[in-house]
Amino acid sequence: MNAKSRILSTMLLVDLSILLVLSASNVYVARAQDAGPENPTGDTIPLTTQDLPNLVFQTPDGWGALPSDLADQSGGPPLINDAFHAPDLPKNGAPSSSGSSAPGYYDTSSYMIGSIAVGIILPESTGNNQNWTTTLRDSVYSEITAGLDRWRAWGVTYNTNVSFAYEYYYAIPTTYEPIEQSSTNECLWIAQVMTSMGYSGSTCYDQVRNYDNNLRTRLGTDWAVTIFVVNSINDADGRFTDNFFAYAYYGGPFIMMTYDNGGWGIGSMDLVAQHEMAHTFWAGDNYYQAGYGGCQSTTETFGYLGIANSNCAYNNPGADTNVLMNNNNPNRVHWTTLFQVGWRDLNSNSRPDPVDTLPGIALNPYSPNPTTNPQLTYTGTAYDNPLARVIGNWYPPNDVTINKIASVQYRVDGGTLLGASPVDGTFNTDYEQFTFSTSALAIGSHTIAVQATNSRGNISSTWLDTVVIGASYSIAGYVRTAAALAIPGVTLTGLPGSPVTNASGYYSAQVASGWSGTVTPARSGYTFTPASISYTNVVSNQTDQNYTAVATATFADVPTTHWAWDWIERLYNAGITSGCGTNPLVYCPEDPVTRAQMAIFLERGINGSAYSPPAATGIVFADVPLSYWAANWIEKLYADGITTGCGTSPLVYCPESSVTRAQMAILLLRAKYGAAYTPPNATGVFADVPLSYWAANWIERLYADGITSGCGTSLLVYCPDDPVTRAQMAVFLVRTFNLP
Repeated sequence: MNAKSRILSTMLLVDLSILLVLSASNVYVARAQDAGPENPTGDTIPLTTQDLPNLVFQTPDGWGALPSDLADQSGGPPLINDAFHAPDLPKNGAPSSSGSSAPGYYDTSSYMIGSIAVGIILPESTGNNQNWTTTLRDSVYSEITAGLDRWRAWGVTYNTNVSFAYEYYYAIPTTYEPIEQSSTNECLWIAQVMTSMGYSGSTCYDQVRNYDNNLRTRLGTDWAVTIFVVNSINDADGRFTDNFFAYAYYGGPFIMMTYDNGGWGIGSMDLVAQHEMAHTFWAGDNYYQAGYGGCQSTTETFGYLGIANSNCAYNNPGADTNVLMNNNNPNRVHWTTLFQVGWRDLNSNSRPDPVDTLPGIALNPYSPNPTTNPQLTYTGTAYDNPLARVIGNWYPPNDVTINKIASVQYRVDGGTLLGASPVDGTFNTDYEQFTFSTSALAIGSHTIAVQATNSRGNISSTWLDTVVIGASYSIAGYVRTAAALAIPGVTLTGLPGSPVTNASGYYSAQVASGWSGTVTPARSGYTFTPASISYTNVVSNQTDQNYTAVATATFADVPTTHWAWDWIERLYNAGITSGCGTNPLVYCPEDPVTRAQMAIFLERGINGSAYSPPAATGIVFADVPLSYWAANWIEKLYADGITTGCGTSPLVYCPESSVTRAQMAILLLRAKYGAAYTPPNATGVFADVPLSYWAANWIERLYADGITSGCGTSLLVYCPDDPVTRAQMAVFLVRTFNLP
């Protein structure tokens, strides 16, 4: 293959908070000699220097090596205990409430497939023991990218599309000299560094995780990892005070390295970065060394796929030691490591298992069915189903997918596939709402098929809906009394749309050919003859489907001859009132409406008959204690801004006082238009409401809205100071809230 190359999209170097961004993709292509990790003739994947002739690999003996190799060490003991579980990372995260299964806050490195943002941070102490120079800095950048480039090259062979995009922070200040601290004190200086960069959090892990997520969003990648490199150029052993020099957290949020890599030198940093990146994506170590530690079992499982660490060298003389996760050979990696970072392809379809997922569709069948509408419109949701992670010893917190919904298509009666439209304008996430409308279809039965495709080319199961489109026929008629008086407001239940009779008592509805059903008229205060009409297999227009209405009195004290009988019945039918007494049920039509009763009437008119107000506090009105029967309603009316009470110092409501017609005008209009409503200026409509009258504007607007016609006609008057009776209130409320 050709020599490696790097593509720099943007490079900017400055001190402290100034950023260097390096984007690397398609850097170079390497060829692995084995056909794949499933190859039974070889359980390691060699990548030799012949494949990449211009790469210089340094493989120091001893780093993670077996005891027999210790004699060749030149830089101290092997790297041990270099992978941990971050204290803020939950074992099992909460599923997303949005329906999406895209990687969330804690899912920054679940499997090494797709694009990875890498933030490289070089802290700088305020002292002078260890000082970064541009030469040291550039060495770090070069070494890390060289190590990660090998993962990218391997990924070409295994169809993982793995790529790295880099962001660099150089010489970020801290008051600590990190290399002079124990690794367990990492949060002392990390917290300062991250704060300097603008990232807060309750712990340093939260801070770094916040940066990882921000970095992932800004660079548009699937995953994100932070790498801290501590300056150790003047440190005797290139290690923290507790002898650690390189380690990573499973699943993030970061990798830690020193410049000298515990004595191996900057020339080996590529190997360290390559090794630690595997840990970040949940791969385990293969080495074991008495006195130093390492892997503990060949059955311990790692990664999203729960792969047993069968190449662990502990009590395993047959282990292959010459691999990346044992003696840190950069050119060979055991298949278990590849599987642990997600690179398994059980069905050999060139799609690694974590992304070999199937999308799904949620869609409601078309309704009504049969229908007379020839053009069918559907809305639904397409989503990618994540592969369930294996719960073992070391595993990510959530089931996630990095696949996106690429398209949703539909076809009618086996015809050409057509594209549905994403509701938000673009198919670019794993959870997408969509819609489509068919062309006008002929009368008859039609099958609608819908399927979704994800970004890996996998297609969902086909969702099917069979819809019958028929001719449209009318069912229509009148509802009248025996004296031929029209009865408006009668609901014809059972018909499509439940039509309501108009002022002429007429109703009409369209039904599909072959429709069957039973139609029943309903309105409080009436019985009907016939009580209902049944239809079977309608294939023609059904006209003159008439009903005779007979008035009945719901309330014993409101006979059908009462002038307000119809209004009171409508108020009762709407659930606004239940009367003023039972046994028998009575309404008390001539009683004045109290301000307490009014509060209930208005709040039910605004919010519906089933509404229940919040509990009162008992501290709003001095004359409405918590124990008062209507306290909840009165305080809600005040909270809505419809009333301000009847007096101040102290604030009082006068709940047992009658409501005057002038007061009612204000209350009704505020209930209708809102608390902030201001009516236009009066012109002098009513003889007893001069322009100077305090409520003139409100009274005239009530008249203009058709809610009142006054209290006398020979001389148009309003009687503003008269109390409102319960009968009058029924008329006012029905008109204000347009009750049927």
